[in-house]
Order: sequence, then structure tokens, then C-alpha cells
Amino acid sequence: MSNQSSGIIYLVATPARASFRRTGGDVSRHLHTLWVAIETLVHNAEVRPADLHLGWTKPQLAIEWSDTRDFAAKAAMTSVVDALDQYLKVLARIPRLTNPNLEDTLKGTARTPSGARLTIFARFAVVVAQYGCAVAPEQLAVIELLATWRNRFVHGDYRHSLSKHARRTLEGATGYFGTAQGGANIGAMLQRFDGRKAPSLKDLVTLITSCQLAVGVLDEHLIHLQSPQDFVLALVEFALRQAPDPPALLERVFAKGGRQSAGAALALLHSFGVAKTQGYTGSAPSIKRGSFDAVVGMGRNAASTTFGIERP
Repeated sequence: MSNQSSGIIYLVATPARASFRRTGGDVSRHLHTLWVAIETLVHNAEVRPADLHLGWTKPQLAIEWSDTRDFAAKAAMTSVVDALDQYLKVLARIPRLTNPNLEDTLKGTARTPSGARLTIFARFAVVVAQYGCAVAPEQLAVIELLATWRNRFVHGDYRHSLSKHARRTLEGATGYFGTAQGGANIGAMLQRFDGRKAPSLKDLVTLITSCQLAVGVLDEHLIHLQSPQDFVLALVEFALRQAPDPPALLERVFAKGGRQSAGAALALLHSFGVAKTQGYTGSAPSIKRGSFDAVVGMGRNAASTTFGIERP
């Protein structure tokens, strides 16, 4: 019998982490590709795309190549910080996953006592503090450095400094980063930041990887706080409500009831990248296929009541 029909369904991520991965998950790989392409182009004739319609001249001066590298770095930093913002916003849309008191923080509408909106990093730090999860202080400090450096390097915004707490944490973690981050030199990174310089490629990999690791740890922690049955219902409801026409999708998924509806719901979760039935070796929460069928193998009327979506 197949693993899907008789085995285990692994609940590997929230839709928020799946969203983060689409924007921020492969940033390091894409950045390396761009950097290699730039270096290759320095020494070789260009190959222009067939659909390149705007005028373009190969850079000739060292400063022009430096500006091009800086643009790639800025794009990578912006992509990761934006992905973190989106991660928080999607968390807010997953039913019953997070504390309702965090809604404004997750959505980005929470404000400081002075009336300013919380920064993306501040919002992430609030969520981490709420759950006391295993995000390492060093990783959280690096995310603050990433967000602050992004504001300075990309936007020229120097209004906010790196907090004293984050700086002390980073300065005391040289051994951690040297071991856990492939020899990353946090002292040299801070010197470049303080000198208003661009991050090096190794700096960027450290900044990006720390953000990816922190999101992964928080996301796994949130999943482990749920029962598999409750989390499955939350995932299916989220998937239904993201559709352009939730009632129509509900009709299609739960038209047959029983195991056929459960199979359709499982396929929906697969499409969102939040459940796996094969080839997974991690420690994610899981649910047996029979239990999954018992949770979501319902007809259209029961699904309408369960998920609060009116039938057409």
C-alpha cells in the first residue's frame, strides 16, 4: 500500500513559512548567481536576451561594476526583509494559530507609545518574545542588524541605530558565528556596518541565513503548539479562504464527502507546500491518514458549518 493511502501525513510548515520561502528562501542562491554573472560579464562579451528592448551599455568603469554589485545586494536585503513582513502578515490570516492579542503586531498596524508603527524587526521580536521559542538571541540580533542595515544601505535612512542590546549580543557571539555560520566574521561585519559600507557577500549570507533559520524555528514552534487535528482544520480553512471564490472551492473539495473529500483537501494542502506524504525525514508533527480522513472527510454542508463559508 502507498505511503499516501496508509501512512503518515507530515505537517511541515504554516502557509506563512511557505510564503516566506517563495520570496526569501532562495535569496542566497539567487544572489550568488547574480554575483557570478556579474563577475563573468566583467571578463567576457555579453549575451543579450532576445527580448531586451531598452538600450544597454556594458559598464566600463570599476565604480559602475561596484554599483551593479551593490544593486544585487540591496535587492537581496530588501527581498528578505519584505519576506519577513509577509511571513508575519500571513500568520495573522491562519485561523486560531496565534494569540489574538498579536493581531495588530502581525498585521503591521501596532504602534509605539509615540504613535509610530512598529518596525518589521520589532514586530518579529514581539512574536518571538510572546512564545519564548528557541530562536537564538544571536539570530535575533542579526535580524535586527539586517533590518537596520537595509534601511541605511538601501533607503539612506539613518534615523534608527542598532540597539545596544543587539550590538552586545553580536560582539559576544564571535565564536558562535565562526562555528555555526561557516566562519562568519561578525566583528568585521559590524565594522562595515558602522563605516556605512556595503555588506560583503559573506555578510549577506550570514544575515540571510540567520533570518531563514529564525523563521524556521518560530514556525516549527507554532506548529508544535497545535494538535494535528486542529492544525489540519486551520490549514484547510486558510486554503479555502485564499481562493478567489471560497464557496466554489468548498463545493469542489467537499462534493463527494468521505475519503474523496479528504483526498481533495490533502491535495490542496500539498499545493500550498504545508504537508508532505513522501520523502520527508524531519521531525514535523504528523497525523495518520485515517485520522486525517476522519477530520476533513466531510460533505459540503458540514464543511460550510465547520469553516464558516456559506454555500452558493
